[in-house]
Amino acid sequence: AAGAPVDWPQHWRRCAKMYRFAPVNAADRFASRVRVGHKRARVTMPARPSYCHAALALHGLNYFKMLDDACFFAAQSMNRQHFCVTTSFTTYITRPVVAGDGDVPLLTSTGTVTSASKSLILAEAVMLLPDGTEVGRGSGTFMPHPKFALETIAMYADEGAYPFDEEDAPF
Repeated sequence: AAGAPVDWPQHWRRCAKMYRFAPVNAADRFASRVRVGHKRARVTMPARPSYCHAALALHGLNYFKMLDDACFFAAQSMNRQHFCVTTSFTTYITRPVVAGDGDVPLLTSTGTVTSASKSLILAEAVMLLPDGTEVGRGSGTFMPHPKFALETIAMYADEGAYPFDEEDAPF
């Protein structure tokens, strides 16, 4: 109903569910997950050898994906009406991640909104190894897109076809 209070924890759970069901995040692809809270999000992903370039270090696309996803969902955490889109993103790879010899660290990227207006949200993220070593940073701008109402996105809105899981708990 118009004017009804927004159930923000429910929105954040729906965002995490939408991420989990997105084909790009499937276990046979990136196997990444997100937890969403107020103006923040945390993405986790294993550093698999199949994600590496020829020198056996993590390819830059993985840094971008994790940092962008964390910033995106921090931004999306604030908007209940429309799907946000990335309008610009800068990635800094501060340390290589080598994924070999069976050691597959779970990488973590935490995004935080740093500024927001009705039409543009700025967020930044830091990517860490399990021991807290920083391996990347990123920042971007995100825009709620009026053509993409969240309620029309099945992975967000349809709880029958896309059920919740304990992984979808708010951050």
